[in-house]
Amino acid sequence: MRDEFGKKMHIAAFAIKGDVSEADVIRLTDAIIARIGMTKAHSPAVFDYPFQDKGGTGFTYCQPITESAILWDTWPDHEGAYLMIHSCKDFNAQDVMEEIDKTHHASQAYFTVLTL
Repeated sequence: MRDEFGKKMHIAAFAIKGDVSEADVIRLTDAIIARIGMTKAHSPAVFDYPFQDKGGTGFTYCQPITESAILWDTWPDHEGAYLMIHSCKDFNAQDVMEEIDKTHHASQAYFTVLTL
């Protein structure tokens, strides 16, 4: 039986080792949204760092989706990025990992999933 939409929260967090540019993030986000059957909502927002001389070098990218949001936090100084997908619609995190492997060729990538 399928859960009612919004009844559960599904969160997947990915740690990705390797250089991740803004163009990579945009391309990967679009591919991931298509692969897991989600829908973009609104324009993405990008926040560059450091901010007011605080923080490392990188950017945060947030793409709202009708099911919730996809968020990237990138750190070129550390050659890596975090990807978080929050959704009230269930999805297969392994599909996301396969998309990362297929389109980015990260040197290392790991994920964990939480459902509430």
